[in-house]
Amino acid sequence: MWLIKHNVPFDVAFQMDDVTRTAMCIVFAEMEGGEFDWHSMTWREQGNGT
Repeated sequence: MWLIKHNVPFDVAFQMDDVTRTAMCIVFAEMEGGEFDWHSMTWREQGNGT
């Protein structure tokens, strides 16, 4: 559903292989402020702004 939220057509999103779908979800999340460490394959912890 994350891909559909970002205007990827439903049929395209559900025909993607797992690796492509995961990569696109990570990129879209980064566009919304997330930070993903591609080397460790983990999300970087976000500060609380203080």
